[in-house]
Amino acid sequence: MSFPFLADYLNSDQVPEGKALTLPLENLKARATTVLQDLLTPPDPTRAPSCLVHMDFWDQNVLIKDMYAASGGIGFECRIRDWQNIIVGSPTNDLACLLFTSISPIYRSFNTPNLLEYYWKIFEVRIVIVVYIRMAISLPNTAAA
Repeated sequence: MSFPFLADYLNSDQVPEGKALTLPLENLKARATTVLQDLLTPPDPTRAPSCLVHMDFWDQNVLIKDMYAASGGIGFECRIRDWQNIIVGSPTNDLACLLFTSISPIYRSFNTPNLLEYYWKIFEVRIVIVVYIRMAISLPNTAAA
């Protein structure tokens, strides 16, 4: 492997399943450039949703201010910092980065089914809206007839 520290860690007794992971990682290494290039290539906007993607979206880049404590208001103000890696891409990139870098593995594994169900429900609603809008746009205007 190209990362000797990672290889040593995976082959140690600290990670029981580590030895089983080294072969898939070795296989991935040969395709790493292509895989990264595919992940960073903006999707075709006619085939997949796209938006501005932060690309470093983790808890240390999200600033949250309690508006009640700050000014007697209600709710929170949220700001996202460090936008130097911004690209046009899939909205799931930032979500995946946040989930895998900012949530403990134990919490994530315990709540993954609930999180996936929640995001799937939101996705279904959004897709229905997009389909409806596209259908409405493509229908001929019969009101003038």
